[in-house]
Amino acid sequence: MASASDEPDEFGTTARHSAPNPATTGDALCDLCLQALTIDDKLAGGTVTEAPDKEAPVLDLSGFAPQQWTREDQKGLRHSRVRKRSETDEFGWTHHGFGPFEKWRLRGTCAGNNHERSATPPTLPELAGSADQNCLFCSRLTELFYEQYGEKSWWNLSDSRLRFSMQYEWEELRIEIKKVGEEMTVHYREMLDCLAVIVFRPEQYGEVDVYEFEVGAKPGNCRDWLKIMYNPLDIDGPASKNNIEFMKSCIDECVREHLGCRDKLSKENFIPTRLLDVGSAAGSDVRLRERREILSECLLGSQLKYATLSYCWGSSLPLKTTDQTFEQHKIGISVDGMPATFQDAVKLARELGIRYLWIDALCIIQDQVSKKDWEAESVTMTDIFAHSYVTICAAVSDSCFQNFLQRPSSRLLSLPFRSSLVPDISGEYSILLKGREERPERACFRSSRWSRRAWVWQEQVMATRQLVFCEEAVQFRCNNKIVFEYGLEASDLSMVLQKGSDYSRFWLEAVFVYSRRELTFAHDRLSAISGVAKFMQDSMKELGEPTEYLAGLWLDKSLGYQLRWVCDEPKLSYNEMLEWLQDEEHYCAPSWSWASRNTAIRCLRDRPGTEFQVVSYDLQPANSDAMVAVKFGSSITLGGKCRRTPIRPISGIFTPRIPERWPYSNYWKTSSPYGTMRFWLDWVPNLEDPEESNRQDQLHLFLTSTEGDRFAGGLLVLPSEGDDSGRELFYRVGAFNIDGDCQWLTETPKRSVTIV
Repeated sequence: MASASDEPDEFGTTARHSAPNPATTGDALCDLCLQALTIDDKLAGGTVTEAPDKEAPVLDLSGFAPQQWTREDQKGLRHSRVRKRSETDEFGWTHHGFGPFEKWRLRGTCAGNNHERSATPPTLPELAGSADQNCLFCSRLTELFYEQYGEKSWWNLSDSRLRFSMQYEWEELRIEIKKVGEEMTVHYREMLDCLAVIVFRPEQYGEVDVYEFEVGAKPGNCRDWLKIMYNPLDIDGPASKNNIEFMKSCIDECVREHLGCRDKLSKENFIPTRLLDVGSAAGSDVRLRERREILSECLLGSQLKYATLSYCWGSSLPLKTTDQTFEQHKIGISVDGMPATFQDAVKLARELGIRYLWIDALCIIQDQVSKKDWEAESVTMTDIFAHSYVTICAAVSDSCFQNFLQRPSSRLLSLPFRSSLVPDISGEYSILLKGREERPERACFRSSRWSRRAWVWQEQVMATRQLVFCEEAVQFRCNNKIVFEYGLEASDLSMVLQKGSDYSRFWLEAVFVYSRRELTFAHDRLSAISGVAKFMQDSMKELGEPTEYLAGLWLDKSLGYQLRWVCDEPKLSYNEMLEWLQDEEHYCAPSWSWASRNTAIRCLRDRPGTEFQVVSYDLQPANSDAMVAVKFGSSITLGGKCRRTPIRPISGIFTPRIPERWPYSNYWKTSSPYGTMRFWLDWVPNLEDPEESNRQDQLHLFLTSTEGDRFAGGLLVLPSEGDDSGRELFYRVGAFNIDGDCQWLTETPKRSVTIV
């Protein structure tokens, strides 16, 4: 992403020039905050030194005060529960890590922390300010303290006090590399890491809370002198001239240099069935065009550039392509008549110089009773997003009626700086008042409705390149890295799927994440993941490992693990669960598939001994493709050991769901001569219902795995009414573990069990 003027340092960091950034200045601060937030390099203990590789003088931090606290527990907003820093050497360095030929050492220094203040809960009058002066930073601290401590037991006590101070923190990293027969080389980096607000809570002893705020500055001698790494956010918005250049630069670098991103493309010269031709002139109409028209204009052998839009529909969609509007949309669609999200996508595609745009509502025919076009396009989502030049992600928009190119107030506080050591060095730096998040690459998704949508998960995984428009900053994402508009780089491997990945592991983790996403129609649970499944199946076939896909599970060595999924928190009664499984009109999947439950799921830990075989399965497509939807009554027949449970699950003690103890919660536990038995039920038992006991007496244990002779695990199945052929059929209704002597189960004769 570096341009000719942006040379990377030895750590791979590059700086990007930003546009002027008029933001709130220090005039909006009270005297106490202005004093605490103004950096005085001389007062902090700094001195002037010369660096052999730099022409200008350099600020020497060795005289700054050492940081007193070490981070221990970070969560959400960059909030750390911290203790006194451990011992350092005589120069303040601590051991930070090592490799075969490397030694990493870290030193933390700070400026400020000279003025401790206090605030009295619950009203915090010390932060209220006078009527004619509303201090921005005091207001932010008031919000922060209410958010973090407002529910604490001590908050309303008359003698409670919050004590706090502020300091700027620098980090110095020294890497010594010494290989056999070579001289030692040293890499060294200093950076202003953050503004830290250190809070002493009433009930804490020997610990403090630290809240971190990002510091940025435009390129110049102020930024170089204070060793600031990042840019301030561009207040001209996500689509500013500077940010458009940033996006183009990231895309170009990925296309040019990232082999992993190129390898994701499975088909040369892929073109979706339909695309929107946005042209280039602002204000002109766009046209819906079919593949054959576009192909006739493409240069032979060239890869067509098109963008895709990932967004939330919302409660309704005012504009879509139907059988009735199809011909009109081929003539033209007024941009002014589009929902706000679509308008922004068209504008951005034009700014990026991309002529074609794919939007599902306009490029898929939406109202066919047979859903023929929708189903055909569903399984091509893999190719549509993987081959897209870039996917535009409207993460900040909750519906298609909201713009994503209009950034809300970033509350950027800018402060002037003039060095007391070298007065010619001056400028300004900025503090982002929102606060630094612990995982910034994921933080913007926590409050985003877009990131909670199941269809969006597939788009995120399959997209080769993404421009994610969050509330605070634009992110560029690809399989190689994540880059923020202000210069920070990160990675998120949980959302990366490439050819040759560990597919079994990826799928188990994917189902865990995907099952927590929202769907407007629960029966789309298989459809909305079918593109990823198709990509994996095609990739495994290319690798010479063809694998059958069974309604959300894979017929491979991990099938036993995949079958032993459990509901995080069942909410349905037994009758409601049965009604759900027997609803032919809204049928999604057979009971043994996680897709049959409209709730978050996860798999119990696998054990090495597999105790069953797949005899047969019957999965007919509901329409044309079984990866998208299967027919009502789909089944699997397993050969293994199955017997009625000797103990009713509800005769034991119920342990409710405790997230930090999962999976050892949300189960019924009984201790008996049959061992310690744990039962995870897919429904909420009604202990007042006399039918519940009868139902529990009919439960069967189907053994799937063992470990030695002291553990057994498997599925809870319940006989159904059977079918016209007279076969005995079962529903899968839970899972079990047994610790203890399991011979009474492992010595059960084998039989075939058909689960629907």
